[in-house]
Amino acid sequence: EQKIILFAGRFVRQKNPKLAIDVFRKVIAKYKNCILLMLGSGDQEDEMRNLIKTYSVDNVFIKHDVPQNEMVYYYNAADVLIVTSFNEGGPLVVKEALACNLPVISTDVGDVKSVIQGMPYCYISSGEPEDFAEKIIYLLEEFHPTDYHSTMIKYSADIFYEKITEIYNGLIRKYSNDKNKQ
Repeated sequence: EQKIILFAGRFVRQKNPKLAIDVFRKVIAKYKNCILLMLGSGDQEDEMRNLIKTYSVDNVFIKHDVPQNEMVYYYNAADVLIVTSFNEGGPLVVKEALACNLPVISTDVGDVKSVIQGMPYCYISSGEPEDFAEKIIYLLEEFHPTDYHSTMIKYSADIFYEKITEIYNGLIRKYSNDKNKQ
């Protein structure tokens, strides 16, 4: 069975799509039966296509202009979502993936660490291709969707809402305290 690694984001420097390709090259060196599906577009799209040709990785596919209401199909088809960004606030793609019971491996950006904390098969990567690849390979070898689904039940919409509310309330308190110090 072919595994799908999903990257969903704009092809711009901030989202660091090149890292997704670098990571994938390391993954397929050890785990051949997978593809990288990159959903997005942007000023680095031509560069990504050139890298794919240069590296001769035939199993990388780019699809752009995916309507938001169709994203759920991609999340449900994928085996893992990777977030390679240099900088983010609170990436919505992480929350959408988790809502579809899709494991997430991400750089330490925005609120990702606090959102995925304690969730099985969800990891923060150092951002180095080797570290990312190791985590993906481990997940692809060890992940069992049926076990994951029963574990994720504890992260129902209500619990997820409480967790997000707690994060935002903490940010509001921090902002209020910082403002009062001025």
